Amino acid sequence: MASLTLLLLNLLLMASAASAWYMYPYYRYYGGSVTFNPKGTNSDGSYVVELRNKQTTYYCYQNGYTCSSGNCGSQVQTTTTQTARNSYGFSWCEYEVVTKRKLNSNRPFEIRYPTYYNIQNGHGYWISNTRSSQAGWRMMAHVDLGTRSDTGKSNRSPITYMLPILRVTRNCPRSFNMTVFDPDVDGHSAPSCLDGDYFPVFLSPTPVNGANLPAFVNQTLEIKVRSKAQYTTIYDLIVSGPTGISKERTSTGEYIIKWKPTENELNEHFPICFVSEARDGYWRIYQSELRCVIADVGHHEAIVTCNETTIKVEVEKSYLIRRNEDNLHLNDFTNPACNLTRLSNTTHLVAVMSLNNCGTLVEEDDDNIIFKNEITSADTTQIISRQHDVEITFQCAYPKRTNLTLGFTHKNPYAFTEKGFGAFTFDFEFFESQRFRKQVDASTYPVEVYLKQMIFMQIRATTSIPNTELFVESCRATPYDNPNSRISYTIIQNGCVKDKTVQIYPSSKSQFRFGMEAFEFIGAHEQVYITCSVILCETGIPGTRCSQGCIQSNSGNHRSKREAEAQTSRHSISQGPLHLAKVSDSQVSGPSLNLGMNLVFIVGCLLVCGVVIYRTKRSKAKYQPLPTSETD
Repeated sequence: MASLTLLLLNLLLMASAASAWYMYPYYRYYGGSVTFNPKGTNSDGSYVVELRNKQTTYYCYQNGYTCSSGNCGSQVQTTTTQTARNSYGFSWCEYEVVTKRKLNSNRPFEIRYPTYYNIQNGHGYWISNTRSSQAGWRMMAHVDLGTRSDTGKSNRSPITYMLPILRVTRNCPRSFNMTVFDPDVDGHSAPSCLDGDYFPVFLSPTPVNGANLPAFVNQTLEIKVRSKAQYTTIYDLIVSGPTGISKERTSTGEYIIKWKPTENELNEHFPICFVSEARDGYWRIYQSELRCVIADVGHHEAIVTCNETTIKVEVEKSYLIRRNEDNLHLNDFTNPACNLTRLSNTTHLVAVMSLNNCGTLVEEDDDNIIFKNEITSADTTQIISRQHDVEITFQCAYPKRTNLTLGFTHKNPYAFTEKGFGAFTFDFEFFESQRFRKQVDASTYPVEVYLKQMIFMQIRATTSIPNTELFVESCRATPYDNPNSRISYTIIQNGCVKDKTVQIYPSSKSQFRFGMEAFEFIGAHEQVYITCSVILCETGIPGTRCSQGCIQSNSGNHRSKREAEAQTSRHSISQGPLHLAKVSDSQVSGPSLNLGMNLVFIVGCLLVCGVVIYRTKRSKAKYQPLPTSETD
């Protein structure tokens, strides 16, 4: 593969020159850098500064500089040294000019490269590139030797540099991190560079970087941000955004960013960026990654109407809805009566369905029976999805007279007894981070996650028999607590990873640690259960299933003989559910009215509210209530 070669120096400066210079290549430049360093004072009170100028040219030509502003003093010493040259197929020379100057004061001044321009032979012009246009170049250096208030010493420039030439193949783009060092900063070293130890990591429901969040005129957009670090304490959240942006600390490591757009900001797009800061007992500060989201400002026109037998939702057709209109559908996309084009018009998306039709789900809380459905752009030809451009969840809630409870039980441990292995157990846990130090509390099940959030799992075997190892042969996800569910998604099969987001983490022979991005099953499902088939083997015995590892075969026969009782039977263990949270971005309330519903668990219920949740791709902003109205 032919390579695309980049010639860079310092800040990756690139420009172009005239192709006519081919006959005069010697003075053309690729780039350069300048740093300065104070060298004390003389007995007469004058100051000395050292300038280090690195330049790369086609030929080793030393270019001089001029004083462009301030008092640049006088030159007292200069040396020139070649530091590198040439690379296969390219001629270049890098040299360093070290100059000392005597100054009458420590006031700032500026120098400028090159001394002059000459188009014919290339003085002060960049080397030709594919654009082949004439372009002069200029490198400026601002020198300020003023005394710093924090150190009491003269200021000096940060240190940064880049190699004169870097090669990148066309099909493999790469990122190059420049080393930057500031000698005037009293820096500190982190005991661990792993995110989540000292540097904070963002947790759900923090929106992912680059998310587009819908914001509505005269309604407060609320963005929940949560971060955590193992050995430091979250100290602050640094936020930058449009005029009027604010933040509120709700608890340790949790903040809400708030912003209310005005009519003047309608149809505009505003970046909101933030970092989490943590500190340790020595007041050293550690920052998280930078995250930025885009707030898309629009009008919010959505109405939910609930009655005794049906739910009706009307949503104004936004840009995202129009872009995905042909792919939008309700939970049940197989029923022709639930087709969204039947009632929709040019301005609004309209859906009407009965309480027990079109994939409507029934949920409950302490006080209400809740009927929920959604309009989504998820691809109906796929089994699972990790992101959608449009997701509109709406619901009607009815107060209940009986106390119906949906409960979830944490499953652990799984105990077995087999000849040759005695009693042994397996446990299956979800963990908060890739460090696997804190498992998700069993009392918090179901585990709430968001689409594309990394989930971390550990399977562990416990036995009194020494020299054993755990093998995870398969893992599959189902929307129900039934490993034989008709709907399923394969994560690991025959010991081979099948989902591209799966990451395997180091662990002992009795453990299997892995993570993957959260997803949801397309259709009327908001929960995911994970079921794995596991085996316990004697370590070092050939022919066991553990020793075979991943088997890339379609034969369907991957079972190994249990010779000399060297391995246990296959055991199925599961954990869950993972509850796919529907992050609410907006809320409207439907009318309150007396109902005479003919439902076995509701008698004379009173309608509480209708809710619409409107979410764009990867959005995680808090929903806002619209005005409610009451009818007789």
